Amino acid sequence: MKQIERWGLARLHIQECFGFLKGIKAATDSLPTTSGGGEDRPEVQGLSARSSEGASQQLDEAVEDFNEKFDRFDETLKESEKNPAAALASDLDEQRDKFWRLLNAYTKVMAEHPTEAVATASGKARDIVEKYGDPTDLAQTEETGVIHNVLADIDALEEEDKEQSGILPWYNKLSELQAAFEAADRQRAKAEGAKTKGVIKQARLEAEAAYRNLVKVVNAAVIFNGEAPYAEFIDEVNAQMERQGAISDRRDTLNAKKKEEEGEGDDRPVVQ
Repeated sequence: MKQIERWGLARLHIQECFGFLKGIKAATDSLPTTSGGGEDRPEVQGLSARSSEGASQQLDEAVEDFNEKFDRFDETLKESEKNPAAALASDLDEQRDKFWRLLNAYTKVMAEHPTEAVATASGKARDIVEKYGDPTDLAQTEETGVIHNVLADIDALEEEDKEQSGILPWYNKLSELQAAFEAADRQRAKAEGAKTKGVIKQARLEAEAAYRNLVKVVNAAVIFNGEAPYAEFIDEVNAQMERQGAISDRRDTLNAKKKEEEGEGDDRPVVQ
């Protein structure tokens, strides 16, 4: 007998939880309804038209409540994205990425300068940039730490080396963007922190509770009516669980491996 598997949502990040529940909402179009779908009801994303076989008022209410709570969760996330500081921080992060890449390219070229003194000074700057690796694909917090270290090490170079390499304009611009990003990020965190702890968190919890109730109702209906009316929905939900579970397991494994490597005395520079 088909049943929706028990599975916790707490381990999911906010956007992962939203994506999972969005898939569940789409899958509800295959559940039977007391209003019936009839032959005129179009198929939705490859799912079969709804029928009245196996329908009940309780199932209708569970679906309606879940859809309502999910829509509220969706709305709160969209509202949080309207935070002006979030847009500014994103724009500054892109500019910061651009100038890190330009700094990286500049130091590599200048390290091959035909004038030995210039090449030597530029080589020192190049070694600093390369020491920490490319941060532009990292999470913004990690990238901020890497760029902080790069800028600090360049700042510690001898003044003559900085002058000879011609790195100061690039250093100054990246420093300016780093400071601007950090300021915008603090504003974003201040605004989003309150929302995440308040409205968004509450909306997520309500959507999760409505999902669990829907699962309970469907699993109970299978016992009384057989699995046929609900098989398509159950298969889709279980498949989504498996896909999202694999993603979460892979992330947890990578995080555990990273912590293990860091605990074994990694000789790479520490990102502050």
